[in-house]
Amino acid sequence: MLIDWFQQRGRDADAARMFKRYKNDGGTEWLWPAALAAYRKSGDCPASRAALERALNANAHVRDYLLGGARLPRTLPEYVMVGGVDEAAAYITQAPPTWDGTPGALMWLLQQTVSVPDHEPHPGARGQAKASHG
Repeated sequence: MLIDWFQQRGRDADAARMFKRYKNDGGTEWLWPAALAAYRKSGDCPASRAALERALNANAHVRDYLLGGARLPRTLPEYVMVGGVDEAAAYITQAPPTWDGTPGALMWLLQQTVSVPDHEPHPGARGQAKASHG
């Protein structure tokens, strides 16, 4: 996604303009980069923690992939379940360079999510199917 491309290249101002333009988008592919953007801008603060909570509500499985607790499937399915492990895998195919390249981001993610249970959908997971973009 373009938002990941901007973040990977340090073009945070361009990413911020996209977040502002599409502020009502609630998908995994937007909410997880938004959480990272908030952390990159202000570090650990109420705004970044709130952004992370929104991302977790969209798809808590992303955390497992980012932190190495889950392995990517060999192939992505044609359709993914919103809030599901397959949607998380679709996002992760593009996201790791951005998270890995942001100093302290993965440690912050770990510290903020220590109490989030593994493999249980977060309360905001919607469970709707959508076409995969990858």
